Amino acid sequence: MTTIYPPKSGDEARRRRWQFPAWIEQECRDPGTRNALRKDARGQSAEAADRLDRCIAPWLPNRCGPQEQAAYYTLAKMIADRPRYEFSDPDPDDAEGSQDGETEQGRPAEPAGETGDAEPADSDESSSPAQSGPEGEQAQMAPARNPGRGESLGAAYARAVISRGMRENTARDRLKLLARQTETGVHKTLPRAVRHLQNEGVKLHWPRLFDELAEWATRRDAICRRWRQDFYQLLNDSALEQAKREDHAELEAS
Repeated sequence: MTTIYPPKSGDEARRRRWQFPAWIEQECRDPGTRNALRKDARGQSAEAADRLDRCIAPWLPNRCGPQEQAAYYTLAKMIADRPRYEFSDPDPDDAEGSQDGETEQGRPAEPAGETGDAEPADSDESSSPAQSGPEGEQAQMAPARNPGRGESLGAAYARAVISRGMRENTARDRLKLLARQTETGVHKTLPRAVRHLQNEGVKLHWPRLFDELAEWATRRDAICRRWRQDFYQLLNDSALEQAKREDHAELEAS
């Protein structure tokens, strides 16, 4: 059996950031690996540390600095910090497909037909909450503005306000707190914020969050500005859609 490891340099390494989350979710089907990933690397037993590094080390590109390495480990921790049932084995009938971009050996497949910095565009499933019942109807009022890139953390907080009942002030304060984090502090604060969103039933777009976490040291202000813009734009879009529906209902009733 041939084990396929990710490439180590250039655009291929960046594209692997988009495939890394699917690999971690696959590894989390094993309870021992999931437990190792969801805990802080420091203070772990030798066996747990071995599981952790065995999952992540092959994905690290050449000349990977401490901050980029931290992004891999922090993202894996956030993905693993979910209930076990979310990592159940997929339907065997769907296993042959390439939805997760994996080979029969379980390692991610090589990207086909990709050039430059193109990223996958199928982000709807991982960027929006389940849309059924009253909450789903409300969430549909605010469609994603840029579904090809995937929704940002700011949009995720807006979804929590729109469809999950989070207070707008609470979401705004959490975004402000994240904006003050250093390149070290973000690895402590972001997992707590993500856990809170996931507890509210909001799904995150892992590849985009991974990109932003890896670039935090050099692009923090731009990333946080984009989060704030997405947050307020989505709230405004939702309010406009709600007003249109109310106007339409009044016209029909008259």
